[in-house]
Amino acid sequence: MDEHISNDDHGDAENRRNALELCGYIFDRLKRRCEFLEELYKSGHTQEAMLLCLCYIDGLAWLGWAESSGSTRRFIHVLTRYGGNADLRDIGPGHLLDAFCDASERLRALAGRIETAIGHSASLRSRDEIIELVTPSVTTDELERLKKELWRGTLAATAYRVLRCALVHESWAHDGIRFESRDLPGQVQVLDFWMLYGCLQRILPEAKQRFLYVTPHVSADE
Repeated sequence: MDEHISNDDHGDAENRRNALELCGYIFDRLKRRCEFLEELYKSGHTQEAMLLCLCYIDGLAWLGWAESSGSTRRFIHVLTRYGGNADLRDIGPGHLLDAFCDASERLRALAGRIETAIGHSASLRSRDEIIELVTPSVTTDELERLKKELWRGTLAATAYRVLRCALVHESWAHDGIRFESRDLPGQVQVLDFWMLYGCLQRILPEAKQRFLYVTPHVSADE
C-alpha cells in the first residue's frame, strides 16, 4: 500500500517537472519573440511590430485566461486587468458611439439617443461619468442595456477594434489612437506601439503564472 502511494507520488512529481520544463520552454521562446518587436519597430517595420504585439497579447490571453468568454472580451479583460495602464479601462465617448454604430441595429439606435449627451470628445470618461451623462436621455431599460455594453467604448476595446482587427483583416491601421486621460486633461496622448508593448511585457509573466498554477474560473466580465 505504501509502495503504491509512493509510486503514484513519484509519477505525479515527474509529470509536474516535465510540465514545468515544457512551460518554461514555451514562455522563454515567447519572451524572445516579444523582445524582438522592439528591434522590428526600430528597423522601420512599425505596422508589423504593432500587429505582432496585439496578436501576442491576444495569444497570451488565450494561454492564461482561456476560460474567459470570447476572443474580444478575453483580450479586453487581460489588457485592462494586467496591462498596467488605468486609461485602458476608461471610455472614449466618440469610440463608444463608433462601436455601437458598428454593432447591432439596437445599439445603433441607442447611439443616436445618447450622442448629444456624451458628444464625440477624445477625452476619456469613467463608466460612472458616462452613465450619469446619458441617464436623462434614455429609458430605464435602455440604461440597463447600455450598462452591459459600455465595455465596447473602453480604450482597450478600441485598441482591439481599431488596431488589432484592422491590421489582421485589412493589413493596415493607424499608428495609434489619440486620447486625453482623465488624469491629464488637455494633454493629448497616444495609445501606440510603445504603450501596448509595455502592456505586453507586463502581461507575459502573469500569463505564465496562470498557465502554470491557476485553476481557471475567472470571467471576462470581472
